[in-house]
Parts: sequence; structure tokens; C-alpha cells
Amino acid sequence: MPELDLQTLNKIVDQAISAVSKSKEDIFSLAEEASTELQRLGKQLEELRQLANKTRLEVDRAEKKARAARNYLAQVSREFNKYSEEQIKRAYEEANSFQLELLLLRQREAELRKSRDATERNILTIKRLVDRSEELLTQMDMAMKMLSGSWREIDKKLRRQDDWHEFSAKIILAQEEERLRIARDLHDGPVQNLASIAMRTELCQRLLELAPEELKGELSQLEHMAKDAAGELRKMIFNLRPLALDDLGLVPALSRMFERLRKDNSFHVEFVVHGEERRLEGSKEVAIYRIIQEALNNVLKHAEVNSAIVKMEFLRNRLRVQIIDYGCGFDIAQKTADGQHGLLIMRERAELIGAELSIKTKPHQGTMVEVMLAE
Repeated sequence: MPELDLQTLNKIVDQAISAVSKSKEDIFSLAEEASTELQRLGKQLEELRQLANKTRLEVDRAEKKARAARNYLAQVSREFNKYSEEQIKRAYEEANSFQLELLLLRQREAELRKSRDATERNILTIKRLVDRSEELLTQMDMAMKMLSGSWREIDKKLRRQDDWHEFSAKIILAQEEERLRIARDLHDGPVQNLASIAMRTELCQRLLELAPEELKGELSQLEHMAKDAAGELRKMIFNLRPLALDDLGLVPALSRMFERLRKDNSFHVEFVVHGEERRLEGSKEVAIYRIIQEALNNVLKHAEVNSAIVKMEFLRNRLRVQIIDYGCGFDIAQKTADGQHGLLIMRERAELIGAELSIKTKPHQGTMVEVMLAE
């Protein structure tokens, strides 16, 4: 085994921290832009409200004038013998003029209400984006602290790996691939949707002046696009870090993961929990969650079945987890020799929290991944 090169180790950790830091900067920039847009929309909403109130007063005044003109016209019509032809003509013209003014003001009031409602919906959407960005920044701060403070522990684990150079390279490659995947997903999904939303917003502003009767349909399209973008972002955020893991704990977070697998991949997971459920340390819950996630991904990709069983036993001072499938199985010696990345990651996660991970499998006889964690 080669002597451990601390410079290489530090370089690996620095690269990981740099990647997290860069992502943090990107999210911070997005949050700042969203905050700026939120302020602009707030001012726009206040202006729309003032215009709507002003128009409402004008509508009230126009209604009074139109009512008075109609009453006067009715009186002229009843007693036309008392009025000259010029007076009768003027009465008709004033009634028509006031009625037309009233119709235009009511139309303007309706358009302002629609613009106000659309702006309020946009504000809610962007506010949720700002709030979620702040949560992600907090979580990334915690990740950087954990990564910066735990390199010695990583050092000890890597010393026990004969192929630690190759493993480190795979970790860096996996990080780059994940960053590329996230960038591609953002570009193909939410970024494209947000660009389209911006273009449609400009179109709505023009329609408000040129063809207000078409504005309703465009605003409906804009609403659907905003909902699609929000849905894609929520899915991406869930894949990065399920909020239920921090808020509710391991069991509820796993239940949500299994439900998502069922909906997205038609993959059924039978989840069995024995013993009294309890919370674990944050790092242990994350590791167990990711091990189960990786094991199920392997089943989904390679086992040639569409179901699996996850058993979780809360024993006294211990936690046992089993992921079982009745698929095609594999030659574990061959997979280990090939440096199968998923198996290495699962073992590494287990070792980092002091857990024991074992895999029992044979070709055509299914697979069982077992994790035993001493609390």
C-alpha cells in the first residue's frame, strides 16, 4: 500500500469544499435576484392597488353621472313637448357619452384587478423560492462545516483502502457528474421555464394595452408555466436533500421516498418497521437514508424486478436495516473486483457512522443488504 499523501487528501477535500462553496454562491445569487424581483413586484402591486382604487372612485362618479343623464333623458322622453329639439338631442348625446365612459372605466377596472391578482400570485411563487433558497444556504453551511472538520476521519478510512487513489478519483468524478446533472436539469427545466415566463410576462404587459380581451388566456398559460417550474424545483430539491429527514425523521422520510419511487418508477417497496421508532443523530440518519436509497437504485437498475422489501428494526441500542429483493442477484466477488461504485459508496457510508454492512447474494437468488448500527 502506498504511503498516504496528505497533500492529495487536502486537495480532494478542498475540491469538495470548493464545489459546495460554488453551489452556495450560485444559490445566493439566485436568492438575491429573486429578492430584487420580489421588491419590484411589491412596488408594482402597490401601484396596481392605487390605480384600482382610483379607478373604482372614477367608476362610482361615472355611474352617478350616467344615472343622472338617464333620468334626465327619461324625463325629456316623457315630456318632450316641453323641450326643444336641441335640448332633446343634447340629452341623448350626454346619456350615451356618460354610458360609454362608464363602460370604458369598468373595463379598465377589471383589467387592473386581473393584473393585481396575477402579480400577487407571482409574489407568492417568488417568495417561496426565496425562503427555500435561504434554507438551502443554511444546509450548505452545515455541510461545509462537516466536510471541513471531518477530513481526519476520512483519512483513517482511506488508509484501509488498498485502492484509495482510484476510490478518490471516483469520488471526484461522481461529484463532477452530479454537478453536471444538476446544471443540465436546471438548464433544461426551471431555467427554460423561467425564461418563458419572463417572455410571457412581457407579452401580457403588451396585451394589457393592445388586446386586453386576450390577456386572460395568456395569464392562464403563465400560471401553468409557473406551477410546472415550481414542481420541477421541488423535485430537484427533494433529490438533493429531503426536508422530511430533518423535520420528521428517518421513517417518514423513507416512506416519502418509497412513495415517490412508486409514482415515478412504478416500483413498489414493502416497508416493515419493528420496535419503537426513535430519532438518530443527524449524520447517522443521512447515512442510513442514502444507503437504502443506493441499494434500491441498484435493485431498480439491475435486479430485473419492480419491487423490494425494506425492514427496519429498532432494537435496544441498535438499529438493523435489511433491503431485500428477489431479483437476478450477482457475483459479489466479481462486482467487488470490478470496483462497483455503488457498493463502495454504501460501505464507505456505513463505516463513517460505525455501522457494519453486509451483502448476501448469488446469481438468480436475489440480494439482501444488511446494515447493523450500534447507537
